Amino acid sequence: MRGSAVEAPFGSFTYTKDSSARLFYVTVHLLETQLVARSYPEKAARKKRWFSLEDVAKQVSQAGLRELLYQLAQSNAPGSIGKH
Repeated sequence: MRGSAVEAPFGSFTYTKDSSARLFYVTVHLLETQLVARSYPEKAARKKRWFSLEDVAKQVSQAGLRELLYQLAQSNAPGSIGKH
C-alpha cells in the first residue's frame, strides 16, 4: 500500500507474542491509502480481503489493537470522516 500517513499517532498499545515473553510497544498512525499494489514480494504468502472495522476488531487477538479499531470505527461515523 502507498499513501500519506497522518503525522500524529492515532494511538498505541502493548502486547506479547506467543513465542516470546518480551513486551512490544506499538504506535499506530493512520494511512490515507492512495494505491494498493497488484504485486508485492510476499503476495504468494498472503491473502488480501477487506473487512469492516467492526468485523476486523472481532478477529484480532491483541486487546489494545482491538480497542483502537473500535475507536476508529466510532470516529469514522457519518459526518466525522477525516477529523482524526
